[in-house]
Amino acid sequence: MYIRAPNQVLPAILTALLVLVSSTAWSHGTSYGRLTIDHPYAVLSQDRTAASVFFRDLVNRGQETFVITGAQTAVAEFATLQTETHSSDHVQQWIDVESIAIGPKASVLFRHNHESGYRIYLTGLKRELKNRDRFDLTLTFGDGGQKTVDVWVQTPRVRARPHTH
Repeated sequence: MYIRAPNQVLPAILTALLVLVSSTAWSHGTSYGRLTIDHPYAVLSQDRTAASVFFRDLVNRGQETFVITGAQTAVAEFATLQTETHSSDHVQQWIDVESIAIGPKASVLFRHNHESGYRIYLTGLKRELKNRDRFDLTLTFGDGGQKTVDVWVQTPRVRARPHTH
């Protein structure tokens, strides 16, 4: 059995703690069964009266379909599931959907800088949200289960959106 000298133990513990703390500081997420819910974040509307919730990754790593049927939060009166569409003249429009299905071994786009995908649109904000604020959002699933995620308000980096036809 190998025993470290006392002067080696403390640096090893501090290094392990630093790795743990730094990894949780830069990324946050959770899972619901085999559904990975990574980095929930909210982007405020230009007039700051609404917010859109997105995820860096929403990936189903299992064999069953997960269906998001709703969301609730204490910071807004309404949390609406929406999908992005485009008219024939390329006008962006968000429309309400009843649910969002994530099939087996699949992922769905939930990002602010894509021309297609989903968002959870928060309206009737009950308090002012600012960059770096955090709040809880509870997702409801088709199987009746719920999962609460920690959402970070952030200002996204400005970059051109890809344009596709």
